[in-house]
Amino acid sequence: MTAWPTRKIDTTHLDQGSDSPAHARVAIKAMADTINAMIDAFGDPGGVATLDGSGLHPFRQMRGEVFTASERTRLANLSETTPPPRPAPTPTPRGRKTFTTPGTFYFKVPSGVTRVRTQLQGGSGGDGSDYSRTVSGRGDSRTTTWRGGEGGGGGFIYFDIAVRAGGTYPVIVGGNGANGARGRDGADGGDTTFLYGKAYGGKGGKRAQYNRNGADGADGNSYAPFMSSVSNSSKQVQLVVPSPVSAGYVVVEWG
Repeated sequence: MTAWPTRKIDTTHLDQGSDSPAHARVAIKAMADTINAMIDAFGDPGGVATLDGSGLHPFRQMRGEVFTASERTRLANLSETTPPPRPAPTPTPRGRKTFTTPGTFYFKVPSGVTRVRTQLQGGSGGDGSDYSRTVSGRGDSRTTTWRGGEGGGGGFIYFDIAVRAGGTYPVIVGGNGANGARGRDGADGGDTTFLYGKAYGGKGGKRAQYNRNGADGADGNSYAPFMSSVSNSSKQVQLVVPSPVSAGYVVVEWG
């Protein structure tokens, strides 16, 4: 291995036009030896450290002791030009969609959206019918009324979940159950479903009978799909709901 030349050339007899060629010969010979040594050392990792056109030390000139053989091969095959800058990531768009009318609809995920937050509410159950009885006697009458049970509230669920950008998902919004006609129980509320989550409708209240009030309907349960993140399954609202809402609903937000 040829080492980098370290001895400086003596220019004492080379700086004046009147210098004697005989005296300058030794310095000129030393200069030629140094140049030859540099030529011999070209390409030797332990020799001359050449620079490329960008003023950088090429991988091929790095000392072999620093890297393993496989690393030296990989580095030697890398491009020695500056790679183009990566484009900035496209931000996820922000948006919101609500469904507040009972029925079946479809939600198309906007381009670039891969996760949404959603809130579901089931329909409320209807009230059971009242029962009244009038008793007359001694010139007057008295009416006694027993109350039908109140319908239960719709189930509620809030969760966030991964979706497919551009995909279309069905939305079913549950309506409220009808109040019971005379002598009948209230109808159950409709279930609300979206993205495999479900908020069940509340149960209808029971009809009143003679000498007995009707029982209230139970509130609807709910569940979130597998692999979703459930933030709250109580009645506490997480997303803003348009007002007024008379039945079940679905709110979707992203971004």
